[in-house]
Amino acid sequence: MAEVIDEMLAGLVSQRVTMDGQVDKIGAIMEKSNKTLLHIESKTVAQLSASQCSSSKAHNVTPGVELSLVKILENFQQMMQHSTEPNKRIYSALDGCLAYRQRVENLGSSVRKLVALRDGIKQMKIDLDEYQQQQEEGDNELEDDIGY
Repeated sequence: MAEVIDEMLAGLVSQRVTMDGQVDKIGAIMEKSNKTLLHIESKTVAQLSASQCSSSKAHNVTPGVELSLVKILENFQQMMQHSTEPNKRIYSALDGCLAYRQRVENLGSSVRKLVALRDGIKQMKIDLDEYQQQQEEGDNELEDDIGY
């Protein structure tokens, strides 16, 4: 009987040694996999940031336009906070109507500012196109005078 127990214990010890070796191998494989994934992820992020940097353009705007955009964004953030924060006190129907009326007025004001901004940008594009067209006509007249 003692021999059977000794054989079982020896078998358990050998299985434990085998399992420890397998755990070490699995750990090494997992470490390599993680390193590979991190490397791939860092390359992907670098490529995305490089493509975003190349596709993004800087826009020069007047301080008035910048201030209007900041106000629009602030109003939007305030409206989002009001819509997501839980009601801390009970509002009457009149309070709710007044609050929505104020939000609608803020939205209307923001929309008017955005329309004015769009119209300003549209006019600037038209002016730029006319200027470029005049420049091209001037270049064509200059080439005709020279004889190209």
